[in-house]
Amino acid sequence: MKRHDLVTRPLTLAALLFCAAYASATFPREAQAGIGFQVERITNINDEPGANSFAIGGLGTREPSFWQHDGQLYFPAYNPATGVELYRYDGVTTSLVADINPGPEGSLPGRGDYPYQEFNGDLYFFASGVDDMGSPVGNELHRLNHLTGQVDLVIDAAPGPDDGSGVGLYPNAEKHVYGGQLFFEANGQLYATNGATVSTLTYDGEVLSNAHIGAEFNGELYFSAYRDSVAGPRLYHTNGTTISEVPNEFSNGTALPGGSQPATRREPFAEYQGRLYFEGRLGDGNTGGQFELFSTDGNSFDIIDVYPGTASSRPHNYKVVGDQLVFIAESEVGGEYTGFELFTYDANTDSSQLISGYDPAGGSFLDDYLGRGTDPIPVYNGMAYVYYNESGLHYTDGATLTPISLPEARSLPIAQIGENLLFYGERGEVALVAYDGTFAQVLETTDSGERYAPLAAPGSRIVLGDLYFEIGYTANEGVSIVATDGAVLHVITDAKVAHPSQSLAIFNDKLFFIGDGNEGRELYAISIVPLEGDANNDGRVDGLDFLVWASNFDDNPADDPPGSPANGDFNDDGVVDGADYLLWAAHFGETGLPSPLATATVPEPTAVSFVWWAVAAWCLRGHRWAGRASQ
Repeated sequence: MKRHDLVTRPLTLAALLFCAAYASATFPREAQAGIGFQVERITNINDEPGANSFAIGGLGTREPSFWQHDGQLYFPAYNPATGVELYRYDGVTTSLVADINPGPEGSLPGRGDYPYQEFNGDLYFFASGVDDMGSPVGNELHRLNHLTGQVDLVIDAAPGPDDGSGVGLYPNAEKHVYGGQLFFEANGQLYATNGATVSTLTYDGEVLSNAHIGAEFNGELYFSAYRDSVAGPRLYHTNGTTISEVPNEFSNGTALPGGSQPATRREPFAEYQGRLYFEGRLGDGNTGGQFELFSTDGNSFDIIDVYPGTASSRPHNYKVVGDQLVFIAESEVGGEYTGFELFTYDANTDSSQLISGYDPAGGSFLDDYLGRGTDPIPVYNGMAYVYYNESGLHYTDGATLTPISLPEARSLPIAQIGENLLFYGERGEVALVAYDGTFAQVLETTDSGERYAPLAAPGSRIVLGDLYFEIGYTANEGVSIVATDGAVLHVITDAKVAHPSQSLAIFNDKLFFIGDGNEGRELYAISIVPLEGDANNDGRVDGLDFLVWASNFDDNPADDPPGSPANGDFNDDGVVDGADYLLWAAHFGETGLPSPLATATVPEPTAVSFVWWAVAAWCLRGHRWAGRASQ
């Protein structure tokens, strides 16, 4: 026996016995690894050293717009030779779709309020390019043909280099793909295409212009539009072949006052108990008119006088909650002006009212205090939420308004993760807050002492599976992407967003974002992966995980399911050995999020256990060295 064996073997045995007892009593065998995040660069389109492939505002395009089509991710990007053109990523490689506008000027694809739409297997989008003769055209509708792979000009609505795009493609497929046709607006006119030909929509021989598609209702597509012979917009519907106008009259057969205009606000209509609801103007706009809540069954109109008399209630943002239509409007109650508040309409009683439970002392209604641009009446689990500047967050089932006692809340809910609603709050500073229906907590980062401040912009947040991601700021990491499971925050340190793009996309179960790196401003992807070396599923690779490995060293964990590293078999090869130790050591210090499959809470180790861990590590190392020396 070597002299050093007299020391190392007893110490090693004692340390490992302690580790085994501690780990066996502490760690559940069925635990899964914590959640890790892997960041990879996807593009290097502008391959000049340190140059940008994506705009920061000076490359002729606004924030890049992403679109999934035919199993690929499409987006505009910049290269000096082609300018800003359309690219695609198939999960492995990135390629140029086409040099739509030949030369370095670029086609600037994906412009317009609603930049892309799929139809009959093809991808439609607005871009600048050239016609069949090679003459330049402005921002016009183009099509990527899925059969030929070529990009074609659909129509030159504004002949020559002038732009033909207006509102562009409409936001939801059910609102602009109907009856085997794609409806779109260009150069102020409404068009439809079946993929082979393009037609201008007319009524009584007059071109329909400045259209707004409201909803599909009773098997037909409803939209408002202007025509030359009448003042203001009228409401139309089509079955895909013919176009009809909803008569400008009440349901009792009397005509609407002269100059009345249904569907005056460009927002989606609401279908509620067999009718469509929207804002319209009653009376001539030249003499004032009254903006009120209209409804139609397709044959006539009814008016809900939310603001009694001749004043306008200006209703908008409709939601069906319970058996009520909930919306924002202004009126008078008891002779007092309400400002914009939450109202309800009950079709069963044909009555509208300021929502029950409203307290004037609560202050004025706001769509949001932080994170503006969100839905002003979001609905979660059948409840609609609103925010008041004095009394804070409330919810309603459509019948009454109920306050939520959350002094931290300074915004409407922005997402739901599991049982938790997330919203922005303030406790001396802006923070991200989770609320489970009973308790609220300010989410802290997994790195102790890191203060987190959300960017609080609509395009800076997204949900992927059971996790919520957003762009925010920490003192140590700067502007980065963070992830949360609704309990804790994790800063993805490799996901640097030096100039926040506010454009996040999901593709192939990965999160895509525009970030700044050594190669310039490029496209990156975040994959959700097991946190290697995290045996106790707490989202940290630390000494506790070493204890698990040590307690099962030389064990054959055949009875454990694959991918279950609770036994210390980090590489899942069926045996706990030195290779697993090396994997743990390589990832030591990394953090992520706890596994959602956790079955027990693991206590933090005491100082004594860390001493034993250190002794065990030293002894094992000495034992291995001794073994090698004796060979």
